[in-house]
Amino acid sequence: SARGRPDIKPFADQLSQRIFALGEAHDFVRPQTYLSESSKGQGTLSALVARLLRPYEGEDGSSRIRYAGDDTIIDDAAATPLALLFHELATNAAKYGALQGADGWVDLTGRRDGDDFHLTWKERGGPVTSAPAQLSGFGSRLIELSVTGQMRGQIERLWEDDGLKVELTLPLASLMRSSRLQVEKTEDA
Repeated sequence: SARGRPDIKPFADQLSQRIFALGEAHDFVRPQTYLSESSKGQGTLSALVARLLRPYEGEDGSSRIRYAGDDTIIDDAAATPLALLFHELATNAAKYGALQGADGWVDLTGRRDGDDFHLTWKERGGPVTSAPAQLSGFGSRLIELSVTGQMRGQIERLWEDDGLKVELTLPLASLMRSSRLQVEKTEDA
C-alpha cells in the first residue's frame, strides 16, 4: 500500500518493523517439534532479547545490547508485550540514543526481587540526552500499554547526561503463567 504513497512510507516502515518483532516473539514461543531447532534457552527473557535485538548487532557481530544479571522464564502471554517494549526501546535508541552511532551500546540488567522482576535498560556511549517536553508518540504509548496495561508493571524513564535509563518493575506472575496460577491459588485459599 505504501509503494504508491511516499508520504506514508515512514509509517508503513514502522508498522512493518513492529509486525516483524511480533513475528519473532511468536516464533520464539511456538511449541517445538522434532523438525524445529533446539529449544535450548527458549523461554528465557535473555534468549528473547537476544533474538529480537539481533538487527542491532555491531558490524563485527558483537552484541550492542548486553544482557546481564538474573534471568527468568517467560511464557507466550508475556512474549508479545515484551517484544513490543524492546523493539520500541531499541528503535528509539537507534534514532536518538546510544545505538545511533557505532560506539554506543545498551546494558540490560535483570534482577529478581521477591515477586517482582526488575529490568534496567541503560544506554551508553551515545549523545547527551535530555528529557523531551512530552512523551506523546505512538511508540511511547505502546510501551506504556505493554508495561502497565498488559503486564501490570511500572516504568520510569530517566534522561541522564550519559544516556537514557529505563527502570521497569514487572510482576513475575505477568511473565509466567505457572507463577500466575500459583498466585491465584494462594489468593483463593
